[in-house]
Amino acid sequence: GWSDWIIAPSGYHANYCEGDCPNHMTNLGSSSLSFHSTVINHYRMRGYGPFQNIKSCCVPTKLRAMSMLYYNEEQKIIKKDIQNMI
Repeated sequence: GWSDWIIAPSGYHANYCEGDCPNHMTNLGSSSLSFHSTVINHYRMRGYGPFQNIKSCCVPTKLRAMSMLYYNEEQKIIKKDIQNMI
């Protein structure tokens, strides 16, 4: 199993972040993603093409690396920082 070669962390909870993002929230911020959401919402509200069934959703805005200690094939201890895990 995993515990045979992973030293730390002792576990990992992969959470899922989701939720509706009201139209007024998509206009906040100055990122290109906010602008993209705003444009898609305008198309959707006007009933244009494939955008009618698309809803904006809220997602994480910042993720961090998680450090991991494990044994490699030669039984050496390796530390690796895995990006965008927490």
